[in-house]
Amino acid sequence: IATAQIPAIKHLEIYFGTDEYGGTSSLKDIKPLLDRTDLPKLEYLGIKNAEFLDEVAAAIPKAKILKQLKTLDLSLGTMTDVGAAALAAHPDAFKHLDVLDLTRNYLTKKGVAAVKSLAKKVITAEQEQADDDGDGDVYRYVSITE
Repeated sequence: IATAQIPAIKHLEIYFGTDEYGGTSSLKDIKPLLDRTDLPKLEYLGIKNAEFLDEVAAAIPKAKILKQLKTLDLSLGTMTDVGAAALAAHPDAFKHLDVLDLTRNYLTKKGVAAVKSLAKKVITAEQEQADDDGDGDVYRYVSITE
Protein backbone atom coordinates (compact mmCIF):
# COMPACT_ATOMS: atom_id res chain seq x y z
CA ILE A 1 0.00 0.00 0.00
CA ALA A 2 2.78 2.42 0.91
CA THR A 3 4.14 2.37 -2.64
CA ALA A 4 1.00 1.52 -4.66
CA GLN A 5 0.31 3.55 -7.79
CA ILE A 6 -2.97 5.19 -6.73
CA PRO A 7 -2.73 8.86 -7.78
CA ALA A 8 -6.50 9.51 -7.69
CA ILE A 9 -7.06 8.20 -4.15
CA LYS A 10 -8.77 10.67 -1.81
CA HIS A 11 -9.34 8.54 1.30
CA LEU A 12 -6.97 5.90 2.66
CA GLU A 13 -7.44 3.99 5.92
CA ILE A 14 -5.03 1.28 6.97
CA TYR A 15 -5.77 -0.95 9.98
CA PHE A 16 -2.71 -2.66 11.41
CA GLY A 17 -3.70 -4.94 14.29
CA THR A 18 -1.52 -6.58 16.88
CA ASP A 19 1.53 -8.80 16.80
CA GLU A 20 -0.39 -11.30 18.95
CA TYR A 21 -2.46 -12.08 15.84
CA GLY A 22 0.17 -11.79 13.15
CA GLY A 23 0.36 -8.02 12.80
CA THR A 24 4.03 -7.35 12.18
CA SER A 25 3.94 -3.84 10.73
CA SER A 26 6.01 -0.98 12.05
CA LEU A 27 6.82 2.62 11.23
CA LYS A 28 9.39 1.32 8.75
CA ASP A 29 6.55 -0.15 6.67
CA ILE A 30 4.65 3.12 6.34
CA LYS A 31 7.58 5.50 6.06
CA PRO A 32 7.45 5.35 2.23
CA LEU A 33 3.78 6.38 2.40
CA LEU A 34 4.52 9.30 4.72
CA ASP A 35 7.20 10.58 2.35
CA ARG A 36 5.06 10.46 -0.81
CA THR A 37 4.43 13.52 -2.93
CA ASP A 38 2.59 11.75 -5.77
CA LEU A 39 -0.88 11.41 -4.21
CA PRO A 40 -2.22 14.90 -4.93
CA LYS A 41 -5.87 14.11 -4.16
CA LEU A 42 -5.33 12.35 -0.83
CA GLU A 43 -7.13 14.32 1.87
CA TYR A 44 -7.84 11.65 4.50
CA LEU A 45 -5.17 9.38 5.90
CA GLY A 46 -5.99 6.85 8.58
CA ILE A 47 -3.16 4.98 10.28
CA LYS A 48 -5.41 3.06 12.60
CA ASN A 49 -5.47 0.25 15.13
CA ALA A 50 -1.67 0.29 15.36
CA GLU A 51 0.60 -0.61 18.24
CA PHE A 52 3.26 1.80 16.99
CA LEU A 53 1.32 5.09 17.07
CA ASP A 54 3.79 6.74 19.46
CA GLU A 55 6.42 6.22 16.75
CA VAL A 56 4.06 7.49 14.06
CA ALA A 57 3.39 10.58 16.18
CA ALA A 58 7.11 11.30 16.32
CA ALA A 59 7.52 10.90 12.55
CA ILE A 60 4.35 12.46 11.17
CA PRO A 61 5.16 16.16 11.78
CA LYS A 62 7.95 15.91 9.20
CA ALA A 63 6.02 13.70 6.76
CA LYS A 64 5.74 15.17 3.28
CA ILE A 65 2.19 13.87 2.85
CA LEU A 66 0.89 15.67 5.95
CA LYS A 67 0.79 19.09 4.29
CA GLN A 68 -1.99 18.09 1.86
CA LEU A 69 -4.24 16.26 4.32
CA LYS A 70 -7.51 17.58 5.69
CA THR A 71 -7.99 14.67 8.10
CA LEU A 72 -5.36 12.65 9.94
CA ASP A 73 -6.85 9.66 11.76
CA LEU A 74 -4.61 7.98 14.32
CA SER A 75 -7.42 6.28 16.20
CA LEU A 76 -7.99 2.85 17.77
CA GLY A 77 -4.34 2.26 18.66
CA THR A 78 -2.00 2.40 21.60
CA MET A 79 -0.82 6.01 21.50
CA THR A 80 0.19 7.29 24.92
CA ASP A 81 1.06 10.71 26.27
CA VAL A 82 4.50 10.19 24.70
CA GLY A 83 2.87 10.30 21.27
CA ALA A 84 0.66 13.23 22.28
CA ALA A 85 3.76 15.17 23.37
CA ALA A 86 5.47 14.37 20.06
CA LEU A 87 2.50 15.78 18.16
CA ALA A 88 2.21 18.80 20.44
CA ALA A 89 5.89 19.64 19.95
CA HIS A 90 5.07 20.60 16.32
CA PRO A 91 1.82 22.60 16.42
CA ASP A 92 2.45 24.34 13.10
CA ALA A 93 2.54 20.98 11.31
CA PHE A 94 -1.13 20.31 12.14
CA LYS A 95 -2.81 23.73 12.13
CA HIS A 96 -4.08 23.23 8.55
CA LEU A 97 -5.96 20.03 9.44
CA ASP A 98 -9.73 20.09 9.65
CA VAL A 99 -9.69 16.95 11.82
CA LEU A 100 -7.13 15.12 13.94
CA ASP A 101 -8.74 11.93 15.25
CA LEU A 102 -7.12 10.29 18.27
CA THR A 103 -10.19 8.34 19.42
CA ARG A 104 -9.65 5.24 21.58
CA ASN A 105 -5.97 5.46 22.36
CA TYR A 106 -4.36 5.67 25.80
CA LEU A 107 -4.11 9.39 26.42
CA THR A 108 -4.48 10.73 29.94
CA LYS A 109 -6.01 14.12 30.69
CA LYS A 110 -2.53 15.57 30.28
CA GLY A 111 -2.15 14.00 26.83
CA VAL A 112 -5.59 15.17 25.72
CA ALA A 113 -4.78 18.70 26.89
CA ALA A 114 -1.52 18.64 24.93
CA VAL A 115 -3.23 17.92 21.60
CA LYS A 116 -6.59 19.66 22.00
CA SER A 117 -5.75 22.73 19.92
CA LEU A 118 -3.53 21.20 17.23
CA ALA A 119 -6.22 21.12 14.49
CA LYS A 120 -9.54 22.81 13.84
CA LYS A 121 -11.21 19.74 15.37
CA VAL A 122 -9.38 17.25 17.57
CA ILE A 123 -11.30 14.12 18.55
CA THR A 124 -10.09 12.40 21.71
CA ALA A 125 -13.22 10.47 22.70
CA GLU A 126 -13.23 7.18 24.57
CA GLN A 127 -9.62 7.01 25.75
CA GLU A 128 -8.68 3.58 27.08
CA GLN A 129 -7.02 2.61 30.37
CA ALA A 130 -3.96 0.39 30.33
CA ASP A 131 -4.20 -2.94 32.13
CA ASP A 132 -1.95 -3.02 35.15
CA ASP A 133 -2.18 -6.26 37.10
CA GLY A 134 0.24 -5.05 39.76
CA ASP A 135 3.26 -7.07 38.62
CA GLY A 136 4.96 -4.08 37.03
CA ASP A 137 3.82 -4.91 33.50
CA VAL A 138 1.39 -2.53 31.81
CA TYR A 139 -0.59 -3.75 28.82
CA ARG A 140 -2.15 -1.69 26.03
CA TYR A 141 -4.23 -3.20 23.27
CA VAL A 142 -5.38 -1.98 19.86
CA SER A 143 -9.15 -1.64 19.69
CA ILE A 144 -9.79 -4.30 17.03
CA THR A 145 -8.16 -7.68 17.62
CA GLU A 146 -10.61 -10.53 17.28
